[in-house]
Amino acid sequence: GDVVTFDSGEGTDSVLEGVTISGGSTHGIYIYKADPTIRDCIIVDNSATYGGGVYADEFDGVFEDNTVTNNSATYGAGIYAIDSNATFTGNDISTNAGTYGGGMYVRDGSPVIDANWLEANSAASYGAAMWLNSTATVTNNVMLDSSGHALYLDASSSSSRDGSDVLHNTIVDATSYGVYVDYYYYSSSTRYYPTTDFINNIVYSSGSYDVYVAGGYSSAFSSMTWDNN
Repeated sequence: GDVVTFDSGEGTDSVLEGVTISGGSTHGIYIYKADPTIRDCIIVDNSATYGGGVYADEFDGVFEDNTVTNNSATYGAGIYAIDSNATFTGNDISTNAGTYGGGMYVRDGSPVIDANWLEANSAASYGAAMWLNSTATVTNNVMLDSSGHALYLDASSSSSRDGSDVLHNTIVDATSYGVYVDYYYYSSSTRYYPTTDFINNIVYSSGSYDVYVAGGYSSAFSSMTWDNN
């Protein structure tokens, strides 16, 4: 089961600090409609289908200075965040293994994801470091040594098109693509790409392309803002 659960409307004054959370068979930490502060914890060796280390649904709290490592899940091995507006900052998210989103899987909501270290995470399909389809602000993160595509930007429908701001990140040494930009197939003549602002990022030393846009380039570049190193 879950090692720690927040599902009773807890606020940011509910603080989990300085503990090790290990051995969860459905999640390490389960958060649902609660906004705790989670700080300086070690979240290790947990597993689940969604969110091995952390499962966060409608979480608007603070997740800072934690170590999230060696967790596994199909979706979001380290952290699975959906419909959440939380702040994730200063965390070490490393050596987590999933199918979609090894380090983080972020869908819907407007979280702030800032100054995190994501190293040696893996994904069998997409988003070894991060799978992203939300209006998140993703800044000043390092995504290093990802096994697979490091950052996956998704458009899952014509209306759900990832309006994230992805700014000032460093993405290096992915075994496949550094950044994979996917599209939603609407018809043979219409493909919807994410509406991400992808600015002032550094992407290099990828095993394949540093930036790969599925299905062609022109539509993606018209929907996204690009200005990078």
